[in-house]
Formats: sequence, structure tokens, C-alpha cells
Amino acid sequence: GVFVLLAVLLFPYYLKRPALKEALEGAQAYMRAAQAEFDDARAEAGAAADALAAADAARSRAQDSLAEAELERREAETDFAGAAARAKEAQAERQSLQDELANLTISDLDIVFVMDVTGSMRHELADIRANLVGIVRTLNKMSPTLQVGFVAFKDRGEDFVTKAFSLRPTSDANLEQMQRFVESFVADGGGDDPEAVGAGLRDAVDMSWRAGVRGRIVVIGDAPPRQGDWGRDLAVAQSFAASGAGGADRRISSIFTGNDRSGEEFYRQLARSGGGDFMAHRGRMVESVMLSILEPSGKLR
Repeated sequence: GVFVLLAVLLFPYYLKRPALKEALEGAQAYMRAAQAEFDDARAEAGAAADALAAADAARSRAQDSLAEAELERREAETDFAGAAARAKEAQAERQSLQDELANLTISDLDIVFVMDVTGSMRHELADIRANLVGIVRTLNKMSPTLQVGFVAFKDRGEDFVTKAFSLRPTSDANLEQMQRFVESFVADGGGDDPEAVGAGLRDAVDMSWRAGVRGRIVVIGDAPPRQGDWGRDLAVAQSFAASGAGGADRRISSIFTGNDRSGEEFYRQLARSGGGDFMAHRGRMVESVMLSILEPSGKLR
């Protein structure tokens, strides 16, 4: 009787067990799907967080770059403004100088440039190449008649000691020839300091100077001659200065472009012996050359 009673009580549960099993399996499958979706969502969230961090870092770098670019732009604007102001001042000074030179006159003139063209003079030679014809044309406008010559010198043992372009009138053809002559030189050699200054000076003195016309020699260099040659070279300068007669005085001026004390002392003595002026070159060669020839008033030195 008891068995029958238990059978009656449990029979309904027995009938529902397949349905419960099915429901449990469905719930488990749903949980697995939900877990998979959660894992995917977490992975996507991690990737999104990494992307956000990378974007923030990129934005920070971009902001830094922008700030640097803005700073560089401001600095460039400041530099440009300064350069523009300096260019304007230089233009004004050049125009003022041109206006002053246009109103100046000098007497008939013979002038010879004597220049060291060894390796240490490459910058000065380039400056002379660019400006020599302009200097001569300016002097030509100031003088009723002008003759110009040029002597290049190196030293014994180089490819040449001196080369000369003789004194001649400043016609267009002669100026073109002189420009080609100067442009033919390459500043090289001169490994030791002493140079053949005296040889270049003697070539200039031996040119055909016009009688009754003022004569000027401008010696440009950065090294003295050999110590034993100083006396002879200074005597040549004294002799040239003494060769002028009456108002046709003759002088030798010097432009020293180096830093050597011995060289500076020789160039000072050379100008003193030649009755001219000494100049320590700083800046543009055209200014040094003009100042070695002319007084501030515009008269010949």
C-alpha cells in the first residue's frame, strides 16, 4: 500500500522531468552565449580604451607640435622683421652714399690695386671680383680722367709670383678685360705666412704713371713679406711717394685683412712709408677701398 501511495505522489514529477532537463539545458546554453557576448564586449571595451589612450597621446603630441610650430613661426616673423629693417637701413645707407658720391669730384687719377691672391684671401678676392668694376665706375664718375691697373701676387714657389694688368684708361672694353683678369685667379697656395708683397708693389711702381696726375697704389693682403725684405719694400714705397711732383702727389695706402701682428705692423709701416693711410679691413671690401682713397670730405687722400 505504501508503494502505491509513493507512486501516486511522484508520478507527476516523473512526467515533468524531461521538460525540466530541457529547460536546464536551454538555460545553460543561454548562459554560455551571454558569457561569450560579455567576453566580446569586454574585449571591445579594452580595445576602445587602448584606442582612446592612443588618440589622447596623438592629440597631446599634435598640441605640442602645434605649440612648437607657433613658437617657430613667431621667431621667424621676428627674424624676418629684423632682417627687413636691416635691409631697409642698408638700402638707405647705400642710397645716401650714392647721393654723396654723385656730388663729389676728384682730380685726374691713376690707381693700381695690388692684392694677395693666396688661399687665405679667398673671401676678399671674391669680394673684389664682385665689386671692383663698381668701384672703378664710381671713381670714373668722380674723376675727369681715370686709369686703373691691377697686380696679383702670391709668393716664390707658387704657380706664379706676380701677374699684372697694366695701367690703362677705363673704357668699357678695358674694364671687361680687367674683370676677366681678376676672375682668372683662384685663391690658393700660400702655406707659409710671408708673401711676395714687395714683388707686387714693384710691378705697380714700374707701370706707366702719367706725369702731372695723382697716383695711388692700394695694397691689400693679410701677411707680411719675409723679414729680410721689409727694408727694401718700404724703401720702394718711400721712393714712389717721393716721385710725385707739384700737385701730382703719389701715395701708397694699405688694407690689412688678417690677424697676424707682424702682418699688421708691416702694412702700417708700408702706408706710413708711402704717405698713405692704413686700414684694418672689417666688413665689405668696397668700403675699405673707397675709404683708403678718399677723405670723408670726398677729396683724395
